[in-house]
Amino acid sequence: LLSRVTLSARGDVSGLAIDPQDNAVFTGYLASDGLVTTPGAWEPARPFYAPAFATRISRLGEVVSSTLLGSNGDVGFSLALASNGDAVISGHAASPPTYRTVNPVPIPPDLFREGSSSFLARVSSDATTARYAFVIPDWSLVTLVSDQVALFQTRTSLVFLTLPVVDP
Repeated sequence: LLSRVTLSARGDVSGLAIDPQDNAVFTGYLASDGLVTTPGAWEPARPFYAPAFATRISRLGEVVSSTLLGSNGDVGFSLALASNGDAVISGHAASPPTYRTVNPVPIPPDLFREGSSSFLARVSSDATTARYAFVIPDWSLVTLVSDQVALFQTRTSLVFLTLPVVDP
């Protein structure tokens, strides 16, 4: 079955996963406002606001859950699904001081590097709760290895960070 979904916003998808219910879960960035968010979304849509997003679409093309993430200009790059259905998302944080922070994971200061900032967020399957969401200063690339391990990459090194296991 092939579905076409119009989300009422321009942008790009850069991270995709399929959950056990065959829903497509994806992240990316918005180039315009207008993304459909679901009732109770952790960060609901608002005019002239185009950050990263986490959206879940059923195989029939219906929006199951959708929320915005971060600030204007943020980009979701990588996505992994936890066993309970949460979406774990990493990406570029364009406006770190304005990022909405929840339960940040401590990052050792000696790991900070020069570069742009990144974010990590874990959002419930219904997109109403962020179990954690925070900016990692001065890291230009964070890739999710799984829902529990993030890989930080610089020009000269790779650093693995164990993410907290969060039960609802």
